[in-house]
Amino acid sequence: MILWVTGITPLTLDAITGLLTANVYSLGFGVAQNGVVFPSTMTYIEDEPYGQFMAKIMWAGESPSFPGADQINLTFLTCSGNPSTTAVDAFLEFMGVSTGAVDGVYLPFLVDIGDPDCQTQWANTTTTLTSSLNPANVGQTVIFTANVAPSTATVTVTFLDGNALLGGGTLSSAKATLSASLSAGTHSVTARYAGDSNYNSSTSVALTQVINTKTSTTITLTGIPGAGGVSFIATVSPSNATGTVMFLDNGGLIGTATLDQPIVGGAELSGALLPGAHSITATYNGNNNYNGSTSPTLMITGTATTITSSLNPSSVDQSVTFTATVSPSSATGTVVFCVLAKRPTQRSI
Repeated sequence: MILWVTGITPLTLDAITGLLTANVYSLGFGVAQNGVVFPSTMTYIEDEPYGQFMAKIMWAGESPSFPGADQINLTFLTCSGNPSTTAVDAFLEFMGVSTGAVDGVYLPFLVDIGDPDCQTQWANTTTTLTSSLNPANVGQTVIFTANVAPSTATVTVTFLDGNALLGGGTLSSAKATLSASLSAGTHSVTARYAGDSNYNSSTSVALTQVINTKTSTTITLTGIPGAGGVSFIATVSPSNATGTVMFLDNGGLIGTATLDQPIVGGAELSGALLPGAHSITATYNGNNNYNGSTSPTLMITGTATTITSSLNPSSVDQSVTFTATVSPSSATGTVVFCVLAKRPTQRSI
């Protein structure tokens, strides 16, 4: 490769060729990608070779072809490592000897993907992703942590929810974090390490983050314990929650009902209560989008009522006293006595 420049100093007359020649040791070379120079690859001719990337000055001095111009003949040697899988630029940079300042000579040479010459090799990385809270509730903050190996990798990590950008974090001690509050549902979160001048980029395995909606459950009673059947109605909020509700009496399961069956926005369980104290709760089991919840306890006492007669059988117009006994004895309130008339038996004459 021939590079024509101006201002090479000092120049010495070559007695054989009659040309002014120079010992150029201030020509820089290195590798860049997408216009960004990798500082770790930058070196000067006097320091060659540098890693797998090598350059050699064959001759430098007054140009025999273009009077008034200086000329540098150089060659790039074949890299000893495997070709990079990403296109890079090999660049040259000329520095003035007297001032030490860059003279502005910068000539990039494209190195195509797969070209075995003048490429640099970056180390592979692995990125892993963890969540501080999984599952979490709507409104809760989740901290995502990306760990990049080797620990000497630098620069940034990008966090994504599917294809949507959540944000970025700068690596510190091989870790980058992002705090996020996500919507209800299931999210596929990944972390992508961008790579730097020494390391390839890498993407973590997708992490399934579940965000649930908090629920509340209440329970109400319809019917009168001891006077026939009763119904327990469990209401779950938000009203669009789906799934099943378990009803428990003193911690024991007495039945299961499905939300919206038959009560819209709730679940109903009907039955009879035995005499005695009952501690009734309703537990919503939750689903993929809603957390489970348990109602406050509903305390109920089941009763039993018996009736006796002071005279049975009795005659017409005789006074009869009916006595109702309610158990347990602590029950209060009123008792209604009802007479069910029995039709006389019809006989044929």
